[in-house]
Amino acid sequence: MADSEQKALHLVAEAERKLSSSKGFFGTLFGSSSKVEEAVECYQRAANMFKMAKKWSSAGKAFYDAGELHAKAGSRHDAASNYVDAANCFKKSDTNEAISCLLKAIEIYTDMGRFTMAAKHHQSIAEIYESEAVDLERAVHHYEQAADYFRGEESNSSANKCLLKVAQYAAQLENYDKAIRIYEQVASAALESSLLKYSAKDYFFRAALCHLCVDSLNAQHAIERYQEQYPAFQDSREYKLVKTLIEHLEEQNLEGYTEAVKEYDSISRLDQWYTTISYNILPIMDFILKFLPSTMHAEYKEAIKSTTSKMLEHVNNRSRSYQWSLEDFEIGSPLGRGKFGRVYLAREKTTQYMVALKTLYKVELVKGRVEKQVMREIEIQSHLRHPHILQLLTYFHDNKRIYLVLEFAARGELYKELKRQPNERFSEHLSAKYTYQVADALEYCHRNNVIHRDIKPENLLLTYNGDIKLADFGWSVHAPSSKRDTLCGTLDYLPPEMIMGQAYDFYVDHWCLGILCYEFLTGQPPFLSGSTQETYAKIKTISIQWPEQIKPPAKDLISKLIKKQSSERISLAGVKRHPWIVEHKNSPKRKA
Repeated sequence: MADSEQKALHLVAEAERKLSSSKGFFGTLFGSSSKVEEAVECYQRAANMFKMAKKWSSAGKAFYDAGELHAKAGSRHDAASNYVDAANCFKKSDTNEAISCLLKAIEIYTDMGRFTMAAKHHQSIAEIYESEAVDLERAVHHYEQAADYFRGEESNSSANKCLLKVAQYAAQLENYDKAIRIYEQVASAALESSLLKYSAKDYFFRAALCHLCVDSLNAQHAIERYQEQYPAFQDSREYKLVKTLIEHLEEQNLEGYTEAVKEYDSISRLDQWYTTISYNILPIMDFILKFLPSTMHAEYKEAIKSTTSKMLEHVNNRSRSYQWSLEDFEIGSPLGRGKFGRVYLAREKTTQYMVALKTLYKVELVKGRVEKQVMREIEIQSHLRHPHILQLLTYFHDNKRIYLVLEFAARGELYKELKRQPNERFSEHLSAKYTYQVADALEYCHRNNVIHRDIKPENLLLTYNGDIKLADFGWSVHAPSSKRDTLCGTLDYLPPEMIMGQAYDFYVDHWCLGILCYEFLTGQPPFLSGSTQETYAKIKTISIQWPEQIKPPAKDLISKLIKKQSSERISLAGVKRHPWIVEHKNSPKRKA
């Protein structure tokens, strides 16, 4: 143990003795304030000794204890200072504790009317969420609060800096309207100052790119407005780039669009935000150009197809002792979020290939009591190898998170694709194609004694080429004994044997496939009701309405899957060779 740490521990013990004596008879008789002040001094000296020993958590705790004593004594300014000191130590060991300490300081400063100090500490919390805890939505919240306090104190420059951070992350989170509003507001403010006037060009450029992410016509109208506000904008390279991008988008000229961005980047280097937003303007499957090796630009479609196999080869070539970490990846835009974490587009630094990086917060998993579920998901998915099953390439963890390195499905959730369709339903061709591919994936799972148990559009992803990838094995189970009795899955997809508490087997997935096929063709599941009990009643009686868009051959297949008696449900091999599937899965028909 270092000498400084030993001294710190003695000082903490001394502080505790002084506090103990202040509560005794003589402390009450002669006054205890001096003992408390001495205890505070011991805690502060101990904290500094712990800092010298680089024992950051202990240092933070000592500063925090000093702050608590000051707060009880009514020394609010000293208490706030101690909380901030504690936060600075906790930043190096426990970001949650750091945030908690800063919030205590903020509460004191706002109560004292010291809003500039409160704003600075909101800014510090935002920076933690920005770089350490990686929660952009919370970062946005605290930057907004900081901006509000700065503006109230007429620190407009500081307020605008925080607002620009809000706009930056709002755009990355695809809240483009918010980002546009802020960029336009800051640009207008800049135009009122002769010193800041030139920077308006950059803010208008950012706003225009955000407009392009939503609608090219709005972008055209926007740059016309910006030109009126700031005539010099029309002569800028930024204005000309936006005009060029609009033209290429209207002509659907992907190659021209990409070359325009590259040409601009070669002269005026685009930072990561510009690059990300520039490619977010295109569908996500085209945005991936940013993440492909430059040598593969001409054949980027083929590169996407080979990404998974190349990454898997790279993973397998690593020795078993290799410890993967976040340092192996360049993190891109968020792809989605769930209850326990987020998914990011990422690029593995050695191979330069794209993956989806799923981050799960350990503390949230423990709160939700799903630790075993996650471990089961990892165990099962890491052993499955099938063209229609999303591949888990590898996984690793740190003190706070578990990271799953997954195959990247460029077109995202099938559910979102369904909602984008005319009348929010798929054509017979797409419905048959997707049903066939899910059946093929499930048949493979069942051969390997795996029941998925949660088939639904949200758990299906699409590749660049529009093929299915079965994902989210959180509710799946390895069941060589065949029979199970756990109630799980999604309400509208639950089979009768589950809701009646009976033992079940692989055929629960057959039932879900029938529900899925129905939803593909109609846009909603067959037993959708106003309440859980109504849904249960419909499932038990198999009360189904058959709308006209479900033709008799499709109805025949769905009816053979949605059988109350599980053993009577058609086999997955039977699904794949059903006449309706065979007729429609390969040749597109006119949409219903």
